[in-house]
Amino acid sequence: MSTFNILKKIYPINTSIAGKGNRKKLSIISKEIPIKIHNYKSGTKCYDWIIPKEWEIKEAYIKSIKSNRKLLDLNDNCMHVINYSYSINKVLNLKELKKNLYTNKKLPNSIPYITSYYKKNWGFCLEYNKLKKLKNENYKVYINSTHKKGYLNCGEAYIKGKSKSEILISTYICHPFQANDGNSGIAVAIQLYKFLKANKNNYYSYRFLFLPETIGAIAYLFHNEKKLKKNIKAGFVITCVGDKGKFNYKQTKNGNIFIDKISKNVLKFSKFKYNIIPFFPEGSDERQYSSPGFNFMIASIMRTPYGNYEEYHTSKDDLTFVKNKYLIESLHIYKKVIMALEGNSIFKRYQPHCEIMLSKYGLYQDISNLSNQENDENKKIMLFLLNNIDGNHSLIDIAEKMDKNIFSLIEVASQLKNKKIIYECKRTENIII
Repeated sequence: MSTFNILKKIYPINTSIAGKGNRKKLSIISKEIPIKIHNYKSGTKCYDWIIPKEWEIKEAYIKSIKSNRKLLDLNDNCMHVINYSYSINKVLNLKELKKNLYTNKKLPNSIPYITSYYKKNWGFCLEYNKLKKLKNENYKVYINSTHKKGYLNCGEAYIKGKSKSEILISTYICHPFQANDGNSGIAVAIQLYKFLKANKNNYYSYRFLFLPETIGAIAYLFHNEKKLKKNIKAGFVITCVGDKGKFNYKQTKNGNIFIDKISKNVLKFSKFKYNIIPFFPEGSDERQYSSPGFNFMIASIMRTPYGNYEEYHTSKDDLTFVKNKYLIESLHIYKKVIMALEGNSIFKRYQPHCEIMLSKYGLYQDISNLSNQENDENKKIMLFLLNNIDGNHSLIDIAEKMDKNIFSLIEVASQLKNKKIIYECKRTENIII
């Protein structure tokens, strides 16, 4: 299934942090890639948090008593009700009703996405222009919902590499009717899994997580703390990757480890405009993975970041806002970063002293007699690389020093390795983290 078709299939599911909508979304994901479902019981204490009850909404509307006409109906859009609203069946005047109505004045024809997960509440969301048209009369407000003990569900997929060192790829499943926020990340993560699974020679192992934002990440971390602390070396939270905005790289807490350097290098030598954002403890689940006690080096490559586009958390974050072209571009960048991570390593020379006699290996003649720019550049990279390979600096470190695309160095290093001029001595994460 194409990236955009995956998005179209998961977009309209009425999900939340716990409930059958999440299981439905995970079921769709499982038809694309093999995932293991984890079920965390309601009421379970996970660090400072408690796994909530499952929420299910069956019916909801606002009806004019005078005309007996429904002015808002859940069946028209599930975003009309605050996520996790409690049941109510009352008649209220307009003044009383307005206390529980939510709008977005900046986008007056949009429905805002509002949640109240951890505080008992109820409410309706509607277009601001519709709110202005409500008359001073009495209204029946009706919400039929349940909060029952059940499970919070998380999906996990794993690709074993040569090493136990893991790259974490995480995205969230809890946002209903939000195409860019969350759901675009799911679609891209699925395709990234397929790309990595097709590569039978991965150095790193890859752990993919599909879970409810915040509480899902916290629950997963709580139940897998020992394993994750041992193996996770770096990773990404994938979200907001389907709009037309320029790329934005949110750095790790460190800001200058191998995953930061590689991501910046890939973006710098791509055709796309981009920004670099320092880490901040808000946003998505990078703040959980990077929290004290874990301090995993988790970054995020986004288009327009969460909260920075006006359609964010409104009904305008829909399938017309996201384009397949931008999803594919985002997937391409993630693939390039992963390929660079896989190719980045630390080398030593078999002969550490002086210049290498490249003619012995059939390299000098090939590059010295060719005058075209491409081969001249190849020669420069080869000589610079051999001069800087010392067993302490990785290819991305040398690429930074040269201000070159890391893939140029990966290609040249492969030539030198095949000729048994250099050998891989260790991986980047083993000396930086």
